[in-house]
Amino acid sequence: MTGRRRAAAVAALGFLLGGLLATAWAITTPFWIAAVVMTVITACARRPLRGA
Repeated sequence: MTGRRRAAAVAALGFLLGGLLATAWAITTPFWIAAVVMTVITACARRPLRGA
């Protein structure tokens, strides 16, 4: 699978999951989940950089 196809597949999956979450709860739920996930990823990525 090429890079573009993989990116399109991931985007489609995110679109589908975001739509399901927005339908099940509130319209802003996917944005809050994305904010929390990005905060965790940033914290995990920053930890190794502090020791450098």
